[in-house]
Amino acid sequence: AVPVRKDRGASLSFLSTNVPRQIGPYRFVRHLGSGSFAQVYGAVHDGTGEEVAVKAIAARKLNAKLRENLECEIKILKDFKHENIVGLYGIDKTSSMEYIFLVMEYCDGGGLHQFLQANGALGEDVARVFMNDLARGLDFMWSKQFIHRDLKPQNLLLKNGVTGPRRFLPTLKIADFGFARHLEEATMAETTCGSPLYMAPEILRLQKYGANADLWSVGAIMFEMLTKRPPFTGTGRRSLIANIETKTIRYPD
Repeated sequence: AVPVRKDRGASLSFLSTNVPRQIGPYRFVRHLGSGSFAQVYGAVHDGTGEEVAVKAIAARKLNAKLRENLECEIKILKDFKHENIVGLYGIDKTSSMEYIFLVMEYCDGGGLHQFLQANGALGEDVARVFMNDLARGLDFMWSKQFIHRDLKPQNLLLKNGVTGPRRFLPTLKIADFGFARHLEEATMAETTCGSPLYMAPEILRLQKYGANADLWSVGAIMFEMLTKRPPFTGTGRRSLIANIETKTIRYPD
């Protein structure tokens, strides 16, 4: 484990209570995002200046199911090394076990969701590049017999710095593997997981589903890339299912 220390100095108001200002050589510099049980911070390596993202997880708030999800996410990130999957550099925790820290690859382009909000619907040439990235990452996951189960624009991150035939487009990387499972565990599962707007109909209906449920999410993501909106919406689960069953997908004029 990397030593954890609380440095004296200027107040860092963006840090949550009891989160140290530095873990090992990585010094927190800004807040990147938040979830129900975690905060994500930008940090810089004191020696090299390398930027990373640190996911600070409030361990005491995790129930048994959430701990299982975290353990699965850590296992996947430790074992999977691929250009289109966010990398894990290290794991640490405070001495009180109040926080668990995942030191991860920093994706300076933010998420695909923010990219679409800023740029609007994408042209087919741009969407094709991102879809190729997504396909390569998923193909690698599936080759390892894992499925993601929560694919959505918010869980697809973008990293800048690639030039050449990509025309300066960022590289898309799959992130957030809390719901991912091995095929033997997930095949024909009846567990509801993921985000409703991107869930396969069989999941929404609480029916048994297999690995191909990921493909529905891929299609919904591609549609949103091209139109800036999901293919189906609804005010709740039932209306969303009804719209999937009865509505025809239409592209804007």
